Amino acid sequence: MGPEHIIHTLSTSAPKLVKTDDSYAYLYQGDWIAGGCALYAIGLLTLLGKSVRLLAFESSNRIEHITVAYMGHVADADGLHTIQAMKHKLLDEFGVRVTSTRSLTLKLLLQESELIDVSWDINEFSSFLGQHLKAE
Repeated sequence: MGPEHIIHTLSTSAPKLVKTDDSYAYLYQGDWIAGGCALYAIGLLTLLGKSVRLLAFESSNRIEHITVAYMGHVADADGLHTIQAMKHKLLDEFGVRVTSTRSLTLKLLLQESELIDVSWDINEFSSFLGQHLKAE
């Protein structure tokens, strides 16, 4: 997948797909805000591989939000943002003051994040993303 296709996927295709009933069905209570960001980021990481990395936004040593980082931007279910814009979004929309960001491996995220819901079928969701987004 080339850079233009990755940017389109992160800014347009993936956010549009995750606002569908089929996508919400993978989430506990159908809510991306209640930790679904981690499932979304893991799905994108699985789809895009080494092109992207996981980036955690933290406050007081607690992970508040997980995104994927690509070429100086971060992506969540709302699309592509600069890191600074994401910090402002978290403060403005959720009252979260980000004190740090850090890259995580998938293994580390699964070990330490309170955002991970054990009922998620990560492989099935990743497959769902792949089926819909690779076909574009």
